[in-house]
Amino acid sequence: MNVDIVLINPYFQEPLYPTYIGPPLGLLYLASCLEKKGYGVRIIDALPLLKTNKSLVKELKKINPEIIGITNSSLQSRSALSLARQIKESSDTKIIVGGSHVTSRPEFCRYDCFDYGISGEGEISLPDLVDKIRQNKKSKKMIIGKKVENLDSIPFPAWHLIKMDDYHKDRKRSFNVIGSRGCPYRCIFCSVRGPVRFRSPINVLKELKILIEKYRVESIGFVDNTFTLNKKWVDSLCESIIKEKLDFRWACITRCDHLNRNIVKKMSRAGCDQIGLGIETRPSLRTYLKKDLEERSVKSAISACKKEGIRSIGTFILGLPGETFESIQKTIKYSLKLGLDDVGYHLLILLPGTEIFNTAIRDGIADKDLWKNYEMGIGEVPFFIPDSLNINIISKLRKNGYKEFYFKLNYFVRKLGEIKSLKNIRDVKLFTESFKKFI
Repeated sequence: MNVDIVLINPYFQEPLYPTYIGPPLGLLYLASCLEKKGYGVRIIDALPLLKTNKSLVKELKKINPEIIGITNSSLQSRSALSLARQIKESSDTKIIVGGSHVTSRPEFCRYDCFDYGISGEGEISLPDLVDKIRQNKKSKKMIIGKKVENLDSIPFPAWHLIKMDDYHKDRKRSFNVIGSRGCPYRCIFCSVRGPVRFRSPINVLKELKILIEKYRVESIGFVDNTFTLNKKWVDSLCESIIKEKLDFRWACITRCDHLNRNIVKKMSRAGCDQIGLGIETRPSLRTYLKKDLEERSVKSAISACKKEGIRSIGTFILGLPGETFESIQKTIKYSLKLGLDDVGYHLLILLPGTEIFNTAIRDGIADKDLWKNYEMGIGEVPFFIPDSLNINIISKLRKNGYKEFYFKLNYFVRKLGEIKSLKNIRDVKLFTESFKKFI
């Protein structure tokens, strides 16, 4: 196959912010839209293969594509910039950059090594830009991506362009699906905003069937920002899954105040076995985060999951402005009392485009050029560190939190109770190996 464009997900490594290495869903959607227009596309995902920028440059020379597209999250921006510069040292291949970092910080595409940048959604704008490049037509360097109003109009992700086994060696085959885009909430640590658009349940069901029947996928992770935002939509999707008797397990993330016993019961019947809950912190600090979440909703959501046999995972942010050693300990102790099945403790990152980032700049807490410096290889990840603490102290508190949660006797008793087959033994072993990273 002739390759017109190569889409790259660059490698990066950040021990304090471990990344789930799943297929690059954004690139897979873009690839399917490019293929629809007749272009030859290749995807190179450096994350699961641990490919360095140096090895990527060598591979690109052999492929010799006309156009290269590089996606990047904010934490990948340093690697993405370095990769583009190395490519330009020996090639005049056109480079297009996109992804969440460009959307939040459009200035990123101004570096000379990038020929074009797309901010926002790219399913419509990227194929249009590639057309112009191929036809030698002029285009702005910075393009605001056109929003896809009808998500059903997008072709399914180009799963055939990746090797499934690159992501699931020694574990069950699990892939991501997204049913909606956008978020109506205003949490100060998140840059995702905008009206929510949903795919039709029938459209989602068709994709699920392909993944299960053609690619033998055993587990699906829905990566919607708030999966249960529209309960009628969830109910319809679950009914379709039940009616079609699809045999797979699935997980999602949502807000506690968008769960109730009825919808959790329906989700459980449809195969849901895990729900991630953004709890973030203890009740007294949620107002600061603009996380309008009542405590009764938290307890009710966890209780509903427990009654329906769904694992509940609570995520928490450690080190908010004004916090101390003692206050972080209080947040960890609070998390231990909720009856969660798993937890995730995260450090607060001053992501570009977020309210907390803008406030930190305004108040002189952070340098306005901190992301520019990070991109250029200066400094570490822009974590927010309260005045009375440092990164080592917060990291130690985080490790201690994991130890307190996972080294409880009842947790190991529960894990042993889950071992009903060789597959379950494998999952417990994988969990144990991954947990060693925290201790």
